[in-house]
Amino acid sequence: MSVYCVPRSDEEILTDVSGSKNIIVIACPSCANIGYHLHRKENGPFIRITLKGIQAQGCKKESQRLADVLGRNGKNVEQCLLNYPNAVCMLNEKRRKQIQKKGKGKDTVISMCCESGQMNLADILPKHKVIGGMNAKGILRGTIQKGFGKFFIDHDSVEVIDFKLNQ
Repeated sequence: MSVYCVPRSDEEILTDVSGSKNIIVIACPSCANIGYHLHRKENGPFIRITLKGIQAQGCKKESQRLADVLGRNGKNVEQCLLNYPNAVCMLNEKRRKQIQKKGKGKDTVISMCCESGQMNLADILPKHKVIGGMNAKGILRGTIQKGFGKFFIDHDSVEVIDFKLNQ
């Protein structure tokens, strides 16, 4: 089970960062990675196991794309791609300190994660403007298929259970 997140538009994000100069994009390898992968209807693996660890493919591509968009709009951008099992919503003290270090000299954080991760980043970097790069829409369920060093999502098995408030 995972939180299903969808990306916000470039226009929304550019509006939110209009007064920012130095930005760090922090990408979560968990829910956000799956959300980007499904949103783009990718057939390749959403996770790869490499010598550098378990890497999130959806966030890697989207983080680079967003950094390029921001750079073309005059922003200085650094990317911080977390590897599994370091979900932004559940970081240990070592990872929190690494994020604090990477945040030095930045005025804005774009969180490529669910709202829980965004709140965590606001706690870790309290002097920074923290902007959500995604919106949570529901809970996701489906089937994962494994290949050699790669994991795929069976798109036909995916179901999004929308968030609903009790009435």
